[in-house]
Amino acid sequence: MATQENASTQIRVVRRYYTFDFATVFGLFVGFAFVAIAIFSGGSAGAFLNPPSMMIVLGGTFGVLMACFTLRDLREGLSYALTAISRDRNAPHEVAEQLFQMSQVARQRGMLQFQNTVQQVTGQPMLTKGLRLIAEGATDVDISRILSNEAQQISQARNRSITILRRGAGLSPAMGLIGTLVGLVQMLAQLDDPSTIGPSMAVALLTTFYGVILSNMVFTPLVSKLEQNSEEEDMVNRMYVSAAISIRRQENPRRLRMLLNALLPAREQLLEND
Repeated sequence: MATQENASTQIRVVRRYYTFDFATVFGLFVGFAFVAIAIFSGGSAGAFLNPPSMMIVLGGTFGVLMACFTLRDLREGLSYALTAISRDRNAPHEVAEQLFQMSQVARQRGMLQFQNTVQQVTGQPMLTKGLRLIAEGATDVDISRILSNEAQQISQARNRSITILRRGAGLSPAMGLIGTLVGLVQMLAQLDDPSTIGPSMAVALLTTFYGVILSNMVFTPLVSKLEQNSEEEDMVNRMYVSAAISIRRQENPRRLRMLLNALLPAREQLLEND
């Protein structure tokens, strides 16, 4: 009896933990800092503040995004964008160790003892659902279909958010070009009044400046980081699916370790003594 309890307590309890992405914040800070230094060292910083240009780029970009997507999609997309800076996550290597240990308990101690491990799982909805399906006697085909469909839905929701941000990266320079055309038209329409040439040229040039900044220093970095985060989360979900099916079949844990290592990066793969 003590041996069984020890086998149960050996299961690694993986909890989602909060991570702050220092690289993203520091990278954006450095990029904007160097642009600001160039602006201030070259003369008056006030010359780079133009409300009409800001309205064209910011208002135009988000207005077109609202026309392209639903308000719900925009809200979820902007909410997901914040995960590029801070998010809750499960470390893939720790998840793999947890799944491997669960497979060992199911193989060596039987499914009855394995059920005790279900209560140890917190903060892992996909794994919890897989364990519940095993406890309810679902077939491995049903487990694979249900978990794979759920993982696909989660991935599609994240990809939709990334698509919104990528579309914003493409729209903001276009809105800058529109602002440039507006400024040039205003300038050409009032060439007889030299006092209007300067403000019109400011609108023409600054809208392009704002559009390029918004696209290349806000949207594009966020898209890149979110794509990396999404790949990691998809990998963890695939591990959950593979482990649930393997545990349901009570396969040799070594086979599951091979499956998990096939998904993990080389530096995070499980070793023979893990």
